[in-house]
Amino acid sequence: MAARKKTKGRGRPRQEENGAGLEEMKAEGILGIQNEGVNGEVKEEAVEPKPESAPLVEGRGRKRRRKKQEEGGGGEGVLGNQNQNEEEVAEYGVEVKRRCPQRAARAVKAVVEEEEEEEEPEIRKMKKRKAAAAAVEDEDEAVKDVSTMCHQCQRNDKGRVVRCTSCPKRGKGMRKRYCIPCIQRWYPNTSEEAIAEACPVCRGNCNCKACLRLDVPNRCLKNLDPKIDEETKLEHCKYLVHQLLPYLKRIRDEQVSEMVVEAKRQGLGDVSELKVEKANCADDERMYCNNCSTSIFDFHRSCPECEYDLCLICCREIRDGKWKKRGMEEEESQKYVDLGREYLHGKGELKSLLKKKIEKELKSLLKKKREEELKENVDVGVKLDSSESAQESTIASEDGNIQDGKQKKRGREDEVSEEFVNAGKCLDGEGELKRNDDVGVKQDESESAEESTFEWRASEDGSILCPPTHMKGCGKHNLELRCNFSQNHVIDLVEKAGKIDESYNPMHASSETCAQKCSCVKPVNDAVNSSSSSCKLRKAASRDGSDDNYLFCPRVGEIQDEDFGHFQWHWMRGEPVIVSNALENGSGLSWEPLVMWRAFRQIKNLKHDRELAVHTIECLDWSFKETNNLHFFTGYSEGRPDEKGWPEILKLKDFPPSTEFDNRLPRHGKEFVCCLPFKEYTHPNKGTLNLAIHLPPTSVKPDMGPKTYIAYGFAQELGRGDSVTKLHCDMSDAVNILTHTAEVALTTEQLATIDKLKKKHRKQDEREIFGNCHTSAGNGSGPQEESAEVCEDGGALWDIFRIQDVPQLEKYIDKHINEFRHVHCNPLQRVTHAIHDQTVYLTVEHKRKLKEEFGIEPWTFVQKLGDAVFIPAGCPHQVRNLKSCIKVALDFVSPENVGECFRLTEEFRTLPPNHRASEDKLEVKKMIVHAVCEAVKEISGENAKPEDVKPKERCKGPKRRRKGNKGEV
Repeated sequence: MAARKKTKGRGRPRQEENGAGLEEMKAEGILGIQNEGVNGEVKEEAVEPKPESAPLVEGRGRKRRRKKQEEGGGGEGVLGNQNQNEEEVAEYGVEVKRRCPQRAARAVKAVVEEEEEEEEPEIRKMKKRKAAAAAVEDEDEAVKDVSTMCHQCQRNDKGRVVRCTSCPKRGKGMRKRYCIPCIQRWYPNTSEEAIAEACPVCRGNCNCKACLRLDVPNRCLKNLDPKIDEETKLEHCKYLVHQLLPYLKRIRDEQVSEMVVEAKRQGLGDVSELKVEKANCADDERMYCNNCSTSIFDFHRSCPECEYDLCLICCREIRDGKWKKRGMEEEESQKYVDLGREYLHGKGELKSLLKKKIEKELKSLLKKKREEELKENVDVGVKLDSSESAQESTIASEDGNIQDGKQKKRGREDEVSEEFVNAGKCLDGEGELKRNDDVGVKQDESESAEESTFEWRASEDGSILCPPTHMKGCGKHNLELRCNFSQNHVIDLVEKAGKIDESYNPMHASSETCAQKCSCVKPVNDAVNSSSSSCKLRKAASRDGSDDNYLFCPRVGEIQDEDFGHFQWHWMRGEPVIVSNALENGSGLSWEPLVMWRAFRQIKNLKHDRELAVHTIECLDWSFKETNNLHFFTGYSEGRPDEKGWPEILKLKDFPPSTEFDNRLPRHGKEFVCCLPFKEYTHPNKGTLNLAIHLPPTSVKPDMGPKTYIAYGFAQELGRGDSVTKLHCDMSDAVNILTHTAEVALTTEQLATIDKLKKKHRKQDEREIFGNCHTSAGNGSGPQEESAEVCEDGGALWDIFRIQDVPQLEKYIDKHINEFRHVHCNPLQRVTHAIHDQTVYLTVEHKRKLKEEFGIEPWTFVQKLGDAVFIPAGCPHQVRNLKSCIKVALDFVSPENVGECFRLTEEFRTLPPNHRASEDKLEVKKMIVHAVCEAVKEISGENAKPEDVKPKERCKGPKRRRKGNKGEV
């Protein structure tokens, strides 16, 4: 008891002084309370000494004991003391916590603080900071668990939220929450349990405003890049060389032929003695032929003064006498007249409306001209008055007679007014106008006479004179031979590629003999097998005696290694390929219209401009109009009838424009690349069999996409105003993925209104097109075979024609050209090119007549949600949307279809200069040279610098070529 009283009198030691260690707790009797008797007596077993511990000393016993241990050579130091403290806590701590938990906690805390005092100051500070951060984090976590702020809408007043359990595992420490309304609206295909397991942020497909506009790659995309090992890459390079070598030889032959002509002109005995100078063309410029707008990538002829450039094909045509006056002729395109909204729905006669329209335009022009003439006359009169008044003042001051000056002035005013009236009469009369018109006509006639009589011919030695000024030349100097690469670059490349190709064994034989080698064509005649889920074929045509009625159609999840060979086999034959469920390769980012609207609505900041409206095409009259983003996407899901009750079909084409997809929609751009099948061909940056990726980084590259095609759709073929992409032909290969569909439900009244208006359209067509002959072609009244399949799961109806059927197709269109309507519903009168004009859509009835008259039919199939359609270059195709659709397309250039790219380049250069397809934007020859060059280096193991491949920039000079804007393919 004496010891106890002594402890009480001493009181609790302060923590700042000695830390109140565990031994001090024993000395003070803290641990001895459990052994105190009923009457306050202390039992003998209350303080049981421990033989292994040092004797306790009052006050600072713990420190003294440590000192004795160190003097006694214990060898443990602080570590031994810590172990001893742990043993004491283990033995006495349980009972202390049971009898006096608060005092025990304070004692343990004092022990920890005393140990921290003996540590280094930096370590102690670091631990305190970590402890403080942990405390704040725990406090924040407690608050977050209580918070109901939704990550999607940033609101906390929508009721219950679902909390993610994966966010802390990802190291974020912040549990994202999504309210139930946002889950139902923005993630309709995701359950609450799935979001609780992993929220959209964890999955990488969150479509809130903040996440949609992140200009960073998505971390959760697993299929972003193609999986190509070094051995496969080497095999692809050999395959490229094998496929492109014939076309590279054609390029070489063109250059050698021109070099021979130049050597003879200079009087050289051998071509090897010829020295061709390099052209002054920078890397950021794209060179075109000034005559035919074909891309120039290497050899060409150029004027030393005016820098008029001429391609080798035009040089050959001039020498052969086959040059056509393409540059001087304007395209005789049809002029379309807006006859009003009433005419679009069958009201009024075409001829009478055209007459009224012309009379109205003439009256407007005459009125405008008279106003301009009257203004000129007034200006003339004012100038005369001011000049005469100044003259009269001078005369008056000289004579000193003000009165005489006034009289002279008054007399001159009468004279001037008479001259003014005469001038006005002369200007108002027809004589002066006729005189001015005659002068202009004479000038135009003289210029046109000079142009019409000009014949561009080569000299006897093969030299070509620069054209005259009316052709934007100078007409003074001979065109000199120039090159962009080194002189023998292509010749040496052909030699290297030929050696590689000699030892290469192609994987496939020619398309004429390989039909028996592809196993996927065997079940074609088995109707049951071809329609089963395990078959990778889809019937698309019913041609008699043809083996290409079925298209290769694998599923993404079932594609095996051997399917790549099947794809190449069908692709080599010029057949389309359909890959189902392509969206499964992505992260699940939503392509909903409201999500796209959020992404399109670019608010102005450092990187983006404000754009709240889009330019759309109305399919009824094919006119452009500006539409608000929100209104457009609302009509996408709900529909937009016009004032007559007719469905207003709008198209948003090629958005975003000019290679802005990755900048404006970075998340969707990465998502689309992930969904691409057969990335060896389609990947825009790493596809080893995509020729477009082999262009040098500094060169001007064509716009290959991706681009979105968003349009309304209607299952029934309307015949007028359908949501269609008219018949056309692309210069390059393309892949098109249907990412979203929405069906607009129409009421019974709307359907009745549509039927009523279709009857008016039919009567109008009979009057203006068919001459009151009862026919259904072009007016949508024919049978609707495709609609039955469409309403279930179809999104877009495709018609793709074979390349060998193109001549017959052109003949049919030329024959029936007057049965089609285009801009403002004006009947077509003529076309420059039946397919490249893109002014015709073949309805069901037209396709029936095409087969009857010419025996050809297209591959016709329905593109379903998630289907990726591969369209070979050179295949004419058309599309009709059966529902509101969002499609994303990407262009690429495969080695199998380079021949068609060559053919289309030659075809496009013969079109008029202002034709939509006249310019060579693909530059396929340039791609071939660079692709073969890179493949040869990869095979031979050369580590050449890019400067060895690109043409070196010579001395700076005036830039005569169009600056390299990436052109749409």
